[in-house]
Amino acid sequence: MLYRLSEGTPRVINNICAAAFAAAAEENLDRITSQWVRDIAADVYGLELVLDEPSSIEELEMPEPAVEKSLDVEPVAIVEPDPEPESMFTTKQIEDY
Repeated sequence: MLYRLSEGTPRVINNICAAAFAAAAEENLDRITSQWVRDIAADVYGLELVLDEPSSIEELEMPEPAVEKSLDVEPVAIVEPDPEPESMFTTKQIEDY
């Protein structure tokens, strides 16, 4: 509900909450309900909750995937690990060191 009122803007969310907390403290409320927050957002900031939007994630329609996924995909190539790298030094150079 806060997200929908604020359109996800963090500063607006903070302002709505601060106003709701301050008004609740003035009224000596023990709990802040969603209706209280909606009323404060409307009174203080003129923000109204649009009621014809889905109210839960279950009501949202998921878009069709852009690419079909197939579970029987064959690997393109099998990459073998590189063999052990050869030493940059010869045995003679190592002995002389």
